[in-house]
Amino acid sequence: MDKYVDEDELLAGAVSWQRRRKETTSSIASSGREYLGANLRRLRQSAKIVDAWQELLPEEMTEHCSISKIEGGVIEVEVESGAYMHEMRLMSNELVEHLCDVCGQGKVKKIKLVAKKTKEDFQD
Repeated sequence: MDKYVDEDELLAGAVSWQRRRKETTSSIASSGREYLGANLRRLRQSAKIVDAWQELLPEEMTEHCSISKIEGGVIEVEVESGAYMHEMRLMSNELVEHLCDVCGQGKVKKIKLVAKKTKEDFQD
């Protein structure tokens, strides 16, 4: 008489050497909490810089200049070309001094000006 082999048992034995995969998904809420926890200090400092920037920058310049990035004490500002770029170049050293007074020495080292992209720049 032949022995009958249970197919489920055979299959379980064939894949028993494989490791169980860890759950790799997480909720957006927990990912958000992790990100904020790890970056809260930097985010608060950036918010302080942005608030001070908005107070210091003359109102007529705010429509034509905007902060695009803050990293390592360098504030990258997108500026419309022409007269606004020239004016920002003239003001940038004074702005750095005032931002250092408000935010603390060493928090803002430099302002980097970049030309703001226009609709024409994206058309080819």
